[in-house]
Amino acid sequence: MNLRHIIIFLLSLSVLAGCKKDDLSDVDLMMEGDPIIDIDDYVAIGSEWALEAGGVTEPEEGLGYFWTLKGIVDENDTTDVFRFKFGDETGKYRLRCTAFCEGYYDNPTTKYVNVIDTLFNTSLYIGEIPGMQVFIDPRDGREYRYVTVGGTDWFITNLAYKGAGLSYLENSVMWSVLGGYYTYDEIMSSEYEGGAICPEGWHVPTEEDWATLALSFTSETGGEDSGKEYFGVSSALMADALFCGEKIWEYSPDCEPGNESGFSALPGGYHSMGEFIGFSEYAVFWSADAYENGGLYHYIYYTDSDLKISYGTGDFRANVRCVRNSGN
Repeated sequence: MNLRHIIIFLLSLSVLAGCKKDDLSDVDLMMEGDPIIDIDDYVAIGSEWALEAGGVTEPEEGLGYFWTLKGIVDENDTTDVFRFKFGDETGKYRLRCTAFCEGYYDNPTTKYVNVIDTLFNTSLYIGEIPGMQVFIDPRDGREYRYVTVGGTDWFITNLAYKGAGLSYLENSVMWSVLGGYYTYDEIMSSEYEGGAICPEGWHVPTEEDWATLALSFTSETGGEDSGKEYFGVSSALMADALFCGEKIWEYSPDCEPGNESGFSALPGGYHSMGEFIGFSEYAVFWSADAYENGGLYHYIYYTDSDLKISYGTGDFRANVRCVRNSGN
């Protein structure tokens, strides 16, 4: 390579280096942190919200946020507090908060919110139940539907008394969908008249009550040591229900919901060690009978046709169905 070629090559490198330097000065930066959307996963129709943006830590100067809520607020809303109201239409809504600043890439966070109607057989649809009747809890005015099986009246929805317990995901609207999740100590507390959390005239079902229910649909039983108490009965207890338009039970060909009993079990899962577990897979209900340092409970698992038995202690939380002698 002669001197002329070397000089041209060096000049070319100098030009390229200058171009790269100029290009880098035009590249936008990445923000630190992400926008936070502080709203429940499930909310009620007609509910009003006021959300304050935050979450991005860098940059500090010149930072702004804008909001969109598809189908309700489609234009960018850049107010400090995003105020809006859901209408009367149920469904899944896309909510987006985007952080923006000159010299930085836009930084969006998206959350999908389920808007539900808590009226019976709306967002949660279990169908028409033959022989269903209505009881109103005088403590809070809440309605419960019930059916009669083997001379016993059974709630077909989970107890939702707010004197104790948690709602699913601690979303307030879910009290009306899956009821409360209670510890054994909460449901049997002496602070309730009669020593249990159910309304006056009703009680938490005993093992005798569970036997009356299950033996109306099977004659095969197993001992507690086997972990299975009533064989082949789960299908008759499971509601073929829809929640937000989708089947609430996971599918299994080994145990499809039939609900011949009208009991209408829903797979709300359970709560243990600070988290909700098993939604769409487990339905778990307390018995009044004590065991060890806690109490017995019965559960349905979506792949198993047997109604099983176990026990929970401490902070283990499950749902409650209330019962009474028919005709009371």
